[in-house]
Amino acid sequence: MISSHERLPASKQKLEICNEGTRAIEVMVEMTPERYVLRPKDKLVLIADAEDAPRVEGFTLNFYDGGIQIYAAWDGQPSAYINGQPAETDYSTEAPTA
Repeated sequence: MISSHERLPASKQKLEICNEGTRAIEVMVEMTPERYVLRPKDKLVLIADAEDAPRVEGFTLNFYDGGIQIYAAWDGQPSAYINGQPAETDYSTEAPTA
């Protein structure tokens, strides 16, 4: 379990996304990619380790119809949590549409 108030080492970066809408959204986390579906009120927390990164760039977000694509600060497999629990990839839920 992870807390929103947890202090992280300087080499780690955190991104929090909360689905405040009324429909599910698809979140694709690159580079693998990992697919998560956030239902209304779900909160996704990504923690990227940038310790060995050639430069610190932070997260890059690309929005598309029904979802978000995220590149996580040079970390090919960032840690992901939904509502404080380790996130499970979800390729079976139908893609949300706007």
